[in-house]
Amino acid sequence: MASGYIAVVLDEKSRATLVRIYPFLYKRPFCHHTTLSYGDASSEELTRQMNFFALTSNEVDIFIEDIYNDENGVECFTVSINGQTLRTDGGKLHLTHSLANGRRPVESNAVVANATYKISTINMTVKGTVVAIEH
Repeated sequence: MASGYIAVVLDEKSRATLVRIYPFLYKRPFCHHTTLSYGDASSEELTRQMNFFALTSNEVDIFIEDIYNDENGVECFTVSINGQTLRTDGGKLHLTHSLANGRRPVESNAVVANATYKISTINMTVKGTVVAIEH
C-alpha cells in the first residue's frame, strides 16, 4: 500500500477563477484539491474512489456549494462530486481555500462540520482531475 491520499486537484483555470471571485482571506493560500480518501494512494484505492463517486473519467466537475470561515484562520468551501457530499469515511467533501499562520488544512474538517461557520451559498462548478498523491 502506498501511503498518501486520493484527491481531485483543481485545474489552473478553475483555481484562478475561484481565487478571482473569492480572494484569499488569510495569508496562506491553498485552493488546491478536495481529498476523497486519506491513508492509501494505491491504484486499488483510486479505483475504489472512482467507483464510489460513480466517475467514468479522471476529469471531474466539482460543485462548490458553500463558503465557511471560522473567523480564526480557516476559510474553506463545501463541495459535491456527482451529487455526493460525503467522503467514504463520512467526512464532508471540502476544499481548503486559505489559512492563517499556525492553522493546518486538516482543520477545515471541523469548520465544515459546524453550520455556524457557513458564510454564504455559492453554487459554482469548477474542474479537476482525480489523482493519487503519495507522501
